[in-house]
Amino acid sequence: MAVPNTNFDQITAITNDVFLPQLPDLVFDQNILMKLLHKGGTKPQGGAAIRQPVMYQFSQDGAYTDYEKGNTSAEDQITAAEFPWKLYRQRVVISEPELHRNDGPEAVFKLLKAKMQGAATAIRDAIATDMYVTTYGDSSKQINSLDNILGDGTYPSTPTISGGIDKSTHTFWRGTNYNYGAVVLGTIDTMLKAWYNVIDGMHTPKIIASHPDVLQNHQEEVASAASGMRNAERFVNSQTLDSGFVTFTFQGKPWVTDRHITGSGYASKVGVLYMLDTDYIDFVSHKNRNFTFRKFQQPDDQDVNIGWIYWMGNLTASDPSRSCIMYYAP
Repeated sequence: MAVPNTNFDQITAITNDVFLPQLPDLVFDQNILMKLLHKGGTKPQGGAAIRQPVMYQFSQDGAYTDYEKGNTSAEDQITAAEFPWKLYRQRVVISEPELHRNDGPEAVFKLLKAKMQGAATAIRDAIATDMYVTTYGDSSKQINSLDNILGDGTYPSTPTISGGIDKSTHTFWRGTNYNYGAVVLGTIDTMLKAWYNVIDGMHTPKIIASHPDVLQNHQEEVASAASGMRNAERFVNSQTLDSGFVTFTFQGKPWVTDRHITGSGYASKVGVLYMLDTDYIDFVSHKNRNFTFRKFQQPDDQDVNIGWIYWMGNLTASDPSRSCIMYYAP
């Protein structure tokens, strides 16, 4: 049983007024992919699920003769994907002795700042980790993974349903997946094959993401039967985006790294690389639970006070076919 503690009422008020509004920035803006996919925070207010309008190519009608009947295909009947809401929380714990050791407004403020930054880091790490786990889909308690929403029904092999749409029967809802085979991920040859599998006129990936080891493979251009030895430096240019993140470029598009993405060791043949068209991927937050805080309370058998931070949302897509996943499934 938790009981109210008047000593923490003021701390709760400071948390709500000062630190809680900063949490979306602390969580999402410290990770380049989250920052881009969050798009400033798309915030639907309600509904049993996140309804994402589907962008896909309709079956062609084209030319017809007088009185010829029209035809309605299965995909034309689907107007939106529905992604379930996913819930995340993080505790913030302050003990009574800790509070007394930080007596005074300035000390308490610094203590709260450190606690909230630590909580934001923990939430960000949990969400980023779940974003790259292949098995997390509609029925999981974790957010949908990039592999799930962009999968082609063969990678990952299960689940094949994303946004309530079955990829095995609706081919328009499949991403462009490329198995680079038993060569080193990140070589120029494999990168170009993946790139030309997904580009279509004005539609190109807006950002590339991988583990840092994959970028190292690319820069050093490891010898392979397909590519031989050559220097890839002319394909990679360092630059700093307005967001403040140091990135590289491939085909003129920013390439960023994230250690949460699979990619173990230099010259590894095991890993994943994403070429993402962020126009069709949205990291959604609920308007009324884009980080809310439950006031500090003290359990009756402990000398601590616990507050809870809550978030509600999911990773969604409106057209998986515009992005590509490079992977190796031996």
